[in-house]
Amino acid sequence: MASVRSYGAIAIAIFGWGLSTIFIEQGLRIIGPYTFLFLRFFISFIVVTPFMKNKKDIIIKMINNKWVWMIGVSEAIGLTLQYMGQEKLVPPGLSSLLSLIFLIIVPFLSFIVLKETIHLKHFIAIIIGIIGVIAITSDQNFSGKNLSTIGVIFLLLSAFSYAVYIVTTSRYSTVENKELDIFALFYIVLLIISIVSFSFGLFFEHLFVPMNNELFMWLILLIIFSTIIAFIAYFEALKEISANSASILLLFQMTIPFTIEFILGTRYNFKVWVGILFLLLSMIIVLSIKNDSK
Repeated sequence: MASVRSYGAIAIAIFGWGLSTIFIEQGLRIIGPYTFLFLRFFISFIVVTPFMKNKKDIIIKMINNKWVWMIGVSEAIGLTLQYMGQEKLVPPGLSSLLSLIFLIIVPFLSFIVLKETIHLKHFIAIIIGIIGVIAITSDQNFSGKNLSTIGVIFLLLSAFSYAVYIVTTSRYSTVENKELDIFALFYIVLLIISIVSFSFGLFFEHLFVPMNNELFMWLILLIIFSTIIAFIAYFEALKEISANSASILLLFQMTIPFTIEFILGTRYNFKVWVGILFLLLSMIIVLSIKNDSK
């Protein structure tokens, strides 16, 4: 079984990425999504660079590994496609649900790439997790008249990219490089995502950055808690936690913004809290599965 350290690390990643929805929502009121994505990862890359001076040989070796590039490119494409889908007027609830379809894809990709067994409990947890997501998003309008087919396609491709990201990270950390230097991997992934998001930002938004104190406040919070800390914790967790288990545990990040808003006074209907309970149940089921990656 995975250690308490690994589950603690995945909990930190879940919390950090859960907070990111709040930081991103505030930042996107001021700046375009692609430029915001580029700033998030490029500044993180610059911040981490001074700590990488003694890891030159490791970094060069990693850069020449195809799995490292698959990790970075799949995450960058997933993030970009999700923004593109939401810009095409796909309703928020449907956008969230479509992006989380990676939950269904991961077990089958991990069977192909990692030779991981698909347990009956994985299927049960997947079904329960999806029911939870549907319950949480049930008060959204899924049948908007202006629903964009291309937007839906973008979000489905985004979900596939996230699934590839999870499985390739697990493959690299458990098969290709068991003595993984998570900081060096994180550094390279930051660079790859910066390059991809720069390309999209330059093409769609000309990388216009307004001088706004509020923007930089949200950007700093996003970089510290939802990028540097969250990604390092995630890579640490994937050393022991299987891709199948991680995919369902990461689903819990949806509950973070709901909980924070509730504390601040926002009230949701009964179905939302039923959905959160279903997500908790799916986590408990995953934690009961013997880890196949060890």
